[in-house]
Amino acid sequence: MNAPHKCVMIGGLLVCGLGLPQASFGISGCNNGYLLGAYDARVTSTNFQQVLQSLNTNANGASGATGVAGGFGGNTSSLSGNLPGLGRFYFDGAGNIVGTSTSNSGASFSSNVGTYTVNPDCSAKLTLSSTGQTFDAVLVNHGQTVLFLETDANGAATTGTLQQASSCVAFSYPGSYGFSFFGATQQAAGGTGATGATGGTGATGGTGATGSTGATGGTGATGSTGATGGTGATGGTGATGGTGPTGGTGATGGTGATGATGATGTTGMTVIGFDTTGPTGPTGTTGPATVQYAPYASIGSISIDGNGNFTLSQTVYQNGAIQRSTAQGTYSVGVDCSLQLTFSTAAGATTGGFTAPTLLKGLLLNNNGGSLAIQPSGADTITGTLANQ
Repeated sequence: MNAPHKCVMIGGLLVCGLGLPQASFGISGCNNGYLLGAYDARVTSTNFQQVLQSLNTNANGASGATGVAGGFGGNTSSLSGNLPGLGRFYFDGAGNIVGTSTSNSGASFSSNVGTYTVNPDCSAKLTLSSTGQTFDAVLVNHGQTVLFLETDANGAATTGTLQQASSCVAFSYPGSYGFSFFGATQQAAGGTGATGATGGTGATGGTGATGSTGATGGTGATGSTGATGGTGATGGTGATGGTGPTGGTGATGGTGATGATGATGTTGMTVIGFDTTGPTGPTGTTGPATVQYAPYASIGSISIDGNGNFTLSQTVYQNGAIQRSTAQGTYSVGVDCSLQLTFSTAAGATTGGFTAPTLLKGLLLNNNGGSLAIQPSGADTITGTLANQ
């Protein structure tokens, strides 16, 4: 850049010299009119936020989160309907954001769903009145692209882009488009947490003392021996008569009866202590299931014939392995430039062990491509790029 010449008149003499250019410190002149037309939204942080929500809630024993709802992606107020991580809104150049509302009868109609203000330095404030979400934004490329960050209390660092959209008629003709995705998907749930230790068994009560044995009764006294009968007197000497008979010996007195043996004392009762066995302690609570995530990435191409048929070829990294596969199916493009892909289940329509994703949809920005949203399995959403080859 050449420095400008400056000339001044001093004392009648023309003096010329080199002047320094003025420094420019920033752009200016942006206004609400810089945002005019349909803009396709892509929430680039969708997958990362889902992973964080799932891990954080699971750490507290709750179920993992299934998605990030509302905002510029996954919003029922979008002109293209509720597409995970994607959306389309119309900016009218006067500070209003136009989307779709539903009447009580179920009919859809266009209405103001938010407002925006563009500052002279090309920063902006965006508000979605339908959800109460607010965003700080920066306009780039003369307003054709908007970079946004959600700033309300529930924003959780939601970031993304809005890009000015145009025609999508290119999908009415044969063509080929490349795509790429990168994110993480939830793996099979981990094992059940360890069971808490069983409480200790209470101590057994002590055995009562054995009662003492009763004393043995005394032996009865032996009866006295009966007295011996007296000897008869000798008869007088008379005539020697016959000797009188000898008196009989008195009978021996009977032996006294032996006294009865005293009754044996009763054996004392064994006293059982009343201490019962202590109750078993409560079983510990089951720990929360472990949630695990693994990287997911894919690149490939989609070739269309212009009549609603496509062929997909891709290389996928999932579950720690590379898989190369192909698939065929049909596609449709809505008046809002939304793209719907449906995979064929006919024999021979796929190769390489292809597994159809839970969801694969997109929004066409222009004839050069757009954005895609994929759910490889389950509800984990990853947004990606679709570009004309």
